[in-house]
Amino acid sequence: MKARELRDRLTTEERRVYGFLKAKGIGFRCQHPIDYYIVDFYLPDSHLIIEIDGSQHHTEHGLEYDAVRDEILQLYKLE
Repeated sequence: MKARELRDRLTTEERRVYGFLKAKGIGFRCQHPIDYYIVDFYLPDSHLIIEIDGSQHHTEHGLEYDAVRDEILQLYKLE
């Protein structure tokens, strides 16, 4: 699923967080692609990523996927 489609289908929790960030004027990008991943929220100036994890992340497959994703995304902080 593409980032634009995901932005149109935010979960309730993602909407709350994004609403808060927008109200505060913090320049987060919502459903932002980085490498092969689409992160929930990304702040370009500080390379900060926020992920709102649902139940699919608490399965064995989800935990393995997240570990690999986190390793790859950590590399971007070094650039």
